Amino acid sequence: MPGEVMSAIQEVFPDAAISAAWSLWVFEKPGTLQSAHQLIKYRNHPHYGFKLGRLLGHVIRRAGATLDAVTVIPIHSLRLIERGYNQSTPIAEGVADVLDLPFDAGLLHRTRGTRTQTRLSARRRAENLRGAIGGSENASALKVLVVDDVITSGATMSAAATALIQAGAASVCAASLGFARR
Repeated sequence: MPGEVMSAIQEVFPDAAISAAWSLWVFEKPGTLQSAHQLIKYRNHPHYGFKLGRLLGHVIRRAGATLDAVTVIPIHSLRLIERGYNQSTPIAEGVADVLDLPFDAGLLHRTRGTRTQTRLSARRRAENLRGAIGGSENASALKVLVVDDVITSGATMSAAATALIQAGAASVCAASLGFARR
């Protein structure tokens, strides 16, 4: 599925600065992954994310990816207060654990809040995220893996990759538990 994930992102965002992408499953409604995702994101069970992140880490390790650090798609501070955690952080920590890489949530940050993306088209998602994610100078020269819970249109990953490249990252790869097939 790695090729399919990359193709889907490049189809909608041909200029995305992502060099490789992996997802464990196709995200379908209703489905097992949707149930697990809801437990992690909305029902305060982030520990499931770590275990699933470890599975994702094994997929990436088998692919032979050369990486320096793992980071996570940041959520806005208000959403963090509301939810109490970033649902993608335990996933990223599980990936980093398997790959024996440092996890650095500070490589990306939200510069402003955005409205929920759940009902937006790919074009509207990209507009919603324009300028909303910034990269840290600590990403300079690193090969960074960005982890999120689900890749839907690729807008969030594309925005994150652009921010990291602008901050000096050598390359950016993407990973998620689920990928929404078009």
